[in-house]
Amino acid sequence: MNNGKKFICGVLIGLSNLIPGFSGGTMALILGILEEFTSIVAMLLKSPFKAIKNLWAIALGMIVGIVIASYTVVICLNKWPIITASFFVGLVVASSPKILKKISLENIKIKDIICFIICFILSISLPFLKQGGTNLNLLNPNILTMFYIFIVACISSATMMIPSASGSLIMLALGVFPTILNVLQETLTNLIEFNIKSILLNFDVLIPFVLGCFIGIVLISKIMVY
Repeated sequence: MNNGKKFICGVLIGLSNLIPGFSGGTMALILGILEEFTSIVAMLLKSPFKAIKNLWAIALGMIVGIVIASYTVVICLNKWPIITASFFVGLVVASSPKILKKISLENIKIKDIICFIICFILSISLPFLKQGGTNLNLLNPNILTMFYIFIVACISSATMMIPSASGSLIMLALGVFPTILNVLQETLTNLIEFNIKSILLNFDVLIPFVLGCFIGIVLISKIMVY
């Protein structure tokens, strides 16, 4: 796959990550690059230069996708929730034949069926999670707040890589999704306006969030590859 196609795939994965109930892993599965993507990410700590060479186009696309999603997809979900959600559900349904074809080539064992049942129950239970009532002080975040953001970022970024699991839904359930989204939007606006002072004010939130996302994605990729 050339870098142009990788970039477009990255944009679609980035868009998917900000949609509650959907995930970048699901989109990567639909696009047929999930195994390749997780294998490359899993190499980041062991062979960083080789991984970055294969990953930069997808990563850049994901950043662009997240930027687009933070303004457009969120608006669509607020104004036309059923149409927008139905579109993404349709993508998942359309990808089913490809997945079933691949599964039919494998010898299914009892442990595979048990694993499927457990993951199926976990997946269908996610939408029933209620939004948490955490009150984050983001103007002057303390160490505990920063640690909480780091842990939430680790968990949500890990679930973003798993098909059918939604990282944004996890953040919503833990009460940080609107807060993080607002911080991302403010940071993007400040970057466009080149307002360095305002960007630095959000570093106490952005640094633990970015570090948590990185660690969560790398660790879950290693597990998925295994």
